[in-house]
Amino acid sequence: MCKSIFTIILLLSIAFYSFSQQKGLFKDNRDGRIYKTVKIGSQVWMAENLSTSQFTKGGYIRESKSKKEWLQASYRGEPTWCYYKFDSVYQRFGKLYNYYALIDSNNIAPPGWRVPSFFDYFSLIKNIDPYYSMDAVFEGKESIAGGYLRSPHNDSLIKNTCSCSESTLGFDIIKFGHFSPSVYSSDDWDGGDGSTGFWCLTDLVEIITEVEKNYQSVRAEKMNGLKEQINRAKGIVIKLGFTECKVGFDDDPFEYGWPLRLIQK
Repeated sequence: MCKSIFTIILLLSIAFYSFSQQKGLFKDNRDGRIYKTVKIGSQVWMAENLSTSQFTKGGYIRESKSKKEWLQASYRGEPTWCYYKFDSVYQRFGKLYNYYALIDSNNIAPPGWRVPSFFDYFSLIKNIDPYYSMDAVFEGKESIAGGYLRSPHNDSLIKNTCSCSESTLGFDIIKFGHFSPSVYSSDDWDGGDGSTGFWCLTDLVEIITEVEKNYQSVRAEKMNGLKEQINRAKGIVIKLGFTECKVGFDDDPFEYGWPLRLIQK
């Protein structure tokens, strides 16, 4: 009975946001590229993966055309991007960036936009799945919101086997993977875990402060584990599985390559 009530409430919530969504277009004047946008709740998001190679304050982001070039840039703490598998045939999916591209002072986002934080993505998921909690995040649990964030089209590299939702909200995640440079080249692309996702701007001190202040139910040992990560070069990633409808959070080294979505200021 409780499960049925939960399902009804969740579907009503999804229906509300489905009807309240607003789609639009945005032109990035740096290169003339036009992106789809979508409003979900009070947030306005780019509904396509970022594909710029220019910074707003001047200068270009270096393209890496091999694993060697990517690692050389990343180990120097320099921003870089690449196409999936270093092949421009995949350019329709946008660019993969290392974390250093997000935090460069020259600003990867065009005027009026910014790189989303962990809390931005948490709010996005909560808009869709109101029962997803901060406790669930720190327990490593996922939300069923992933089924509503995916693209409904068959334009992914991996067959879409998610069948939990017939409707989506226009965020249009396309499943095509990421770059996780490894000792074993077979694990370089997608890390063997079959997921795609996006970098989140990660300020662990801010996250810890906010969670300790407003989410006291999160267990102390989970917070202690996060505090141990402060001086490690890792950023938070929101991940969507290839074969599941769920979405959750993880962390990856700065030298990994993930797509990027932007949120309107």
